[in-house]
Order: sequence, then C-alpha cells, then structure tokens
Amino acid sequence: MGGEACRTSGPGAGKGMTTTSLVSLEECCLMPLAEVHLALVLKWRNSERIRRVMFSNHVIAEDEHRRWFASLQKDSNKDYQVLLYRQSPAGLSCLTNIDRTAQQAEWGFYTSPEYSLKGLGRALGYLAMERAFKSLNLSMVYTNTFAFNVVALRFQEKLGFIQLPGNHEHFHRDGRDQEVHRLELTRDRWQEAHR
Repeated sequence: MGGEACRTSGPGAGKGMTTTSLVSLEECCLMPLAEVHLALVLKWRNSERIRRVMFSNHVIAEDEHRRWFASLQKDSNKDYQVLLYRQSPAGLSCLTNIDRTAQQAEWGFYTSPEYSLKGLGRALGYLAMERAFKSLNLSMVYTNTFAFNVVALRFQEKLGFIQLPGNHEHFHRDGRDQEVHRLELTRDRWQEAHR
C-alpha cells in the first residue's frame, strides 16, 4: 500500500501505541486516497472526536461516503491524501477549493482516533504543506477552524499559519452560530521557516 514518495520503516503500527511514542518524519508519507481506504476513513470521520469539529457533523452513511469518493475522482480542485505511518493509514489531509490561478487552497486534516502518537499531527502537517507548496505549486494555504477547536488552532499556528485580525466568520451549526477563524500560511513563510 506504499506510494512512490513513501519512506517507511518497520512493521505496521497497531492500536496499542501509546502517547510516549514519538513519530519521526522518516516513518511517514502521503499517498492518494484510494478505494481501499474508504471504510477506514469513514470510521474515522464518523468518530465523535472528529465529527464534533467538522462543519458537517452528521454521521455519514456508507452510500453517501461512496458517492463523495466517486465525485472526488472527477474533481481536480481537490487533493485528498492518506498519511501512512509505518505503512499503516494514520490520518487524512485534504486540500479543497484549489484555485490554480490564485495558487491557493483550503486545508483540512485529521489523524486516526486509534492513534495517540506524539508527532503524528506534526508529520501530517509538514508533509501536507510540502505537497501544497512544492508538488501543487500553491502560494498560499488557508484553513477555517472553529474557535472552540483550540488544539487545532494552536497546531496550525505552530506550523506557521497566522490569523488575520478581524478575519472571523460565523457558521450556524447545532442551533447556534459558531465562530470560525481563518488562518493562512504562505509559501514564502513556510520556506523561510524550513530552510
């Protein structure tokens, strides 16, 4: 299940991993989302930990999930990649609303609820931004994150994303307006931080 860009080592990791494990970048890679991943990604997406921070937070049925995947095959403005850790799926990165003229896209991500490894999110973020800025030649990536999702906001800021003053919107969900923060990361800022 490896991809050309994968640099992996060791056997597949299982559910028994602990938070004391530290993920190294060399153990991780991205590969395009494929049909073989669908059942696992649906399981992740429907987990309470992930659903509660998504804009669309309903439980997704398998047929809805398959229709979504089929639509991805025809949409060049989306790039979905599965994070592999030691050759096992461990997360998902999605670049959507890809605007090739403006060279920008919106980023979303999550890691498997079955893993609690230090550094897994960092590896996912690093590989996703490298892909966005090098492989896809984007000049800016943005993300929209609920204000209550403090962990994601801090993580995005550690990657180099910045919140623009006054750049907040509201999204109506669960009967009330939720504040949404837009954060942006430019290729120049990314390259400066990772020379």
